Amino acid sequence: MEGHIAIIDSDPVFARSMSQRLLHLIPQSSISLYSPEDLKGDASLVLTEDVILYDETRTDRDTLKMHTSASFMPCLIPLQAQGSEKRRKMTGAELSKIVHAATAGVSTRNSYSAVLETSSPSFIHNPPALQTASRPKGHMRFLLSFADRSDREKYAAGCTKALIASGLRIIRLDLMSGISMANPFRRKSGSKEGRNMMSSGISELLLRLENVKMEPDELLDYTQLGQDGCYYFGQPVRSDDILCCQPEVLVRLLHLLRRFSDSQDNNTAVVVVIEALPFCVLKQICSLSHELHIIMPPGELSDNTMCEWELTDLFSSLPPNLLKFFYDSRKVSL
Repeated sequence: MEGHIAIIDSDPVFARSMSQRLLHLIPQSSISLYSPEDLKGDASLVLTEDVILYDETRTDRDTLKMHTSASFMPCLIPLQAQGSEKRRKMTGAELSKIVHAATAGVSTRNSYSAVLETSSPSFIHNPPALQTASRPKGHMRFLLSFADRSDREKYAAGCTKALIASGLRIIRLDLMSGISMANPFRRKSGSKEGRNMMSSGISELLLRLENVKMEPDELLDYTQLGQDGCYYFGQPVRSDDILCCQPEVLVRLLHLLRRFSDSQDNNTAVVVVIEALPFCVLKQICSLSHELHIIMPPGELSDNTMCEWELTDLFSSLPPNLLKFFYDSRKVSL
């Protein structure tokens, strides 16, 4: 079984011991450790693991539901066993049996993702408009682009057009150099409505997130409606504001956007367009998406060996329930 497991327990020694035992019994699994205080202290924390083992004497199911995606409910397994004498911590062997049984349903739910994912990064080559079957209900897409600006924007336009047509409000976040961004607020040539307008909400937002705890609804205060009908955070004040931002600040921002898109009341999709971020940062943020779309340049312009190694390493760090799509810009027709 390959899967992502979370252990939530206030005793770090027990949690580490349990994780080592489970890794021995289930070698292909990936395990993350949390404490109950992590959930209480960070309302934006989203648990993306398939299986959550938790001490129900310190963490209840309602709390866990607040920290999981509305579109995907993991298997919740209590760490305490009730016997005839008193409650006790379950052994690794007991838990491994329960995990194997519980994840049988997860494997079925994730079969669509498994079909897309192979040992090398060549998954599916359909235009965005065709990617509707078996999609999770959440709408947070990451578009990771290695192509040129024109191909990137053509692909992004296809994604947002399909989402807008389905009646969703779209928030777009660009994580790249300001010089590489397209300006959605630039007026067409010959316009008599005044000078070009440009939003710099992203720089102010990143500064605030360094020191202030925010709620998802506050993010809209930093957006502006673009000409294509999407809400944008806009270009940064300095070109490198985003690239030089601390990774934990970007994670905090994306946690808030994930919560916003998961809320059924908001009827909102989030499209995050990424370019030139280090792979060590991508490993921290890509797991927060519902879908990861890779946009590649023509084969003769890229180092296939390096791309395959880097992307395979990235995919191995992501939850198995995350849908992955791979595009060669020569084959995309929008």
